[in-house]
Amino acid sequence: HNPAYEILIRQRLASVMADSEEPIHKLINKSTVAELLREKSDYGKPWFGQLMAGPQLMAYLLQINYWLKKYDISIEL
Repeated sequence: HNPAYEILIRQRLASVMADSEEPIHKLINKSTVAELLREKSDYGKPWFGQLMAGPQLMAYLLQINYWLKKYDISIEL
């Protein structure tokens, strides 16, 4: 793992969470993501084969948000 990568991912996800216009807000539990951002990294238990469970989950959330924006996906609730 690279600590700088984790810092960058945390900062970017925190930025997305601070902007209520980001499309991923309609798909996630905001308090759960906020808790994820507060947690210390867990490198002890792999998540879907990834050794960086927390940072990798944060990266996946950012990728989903990017995809929703890039392809202008609307989510009706």
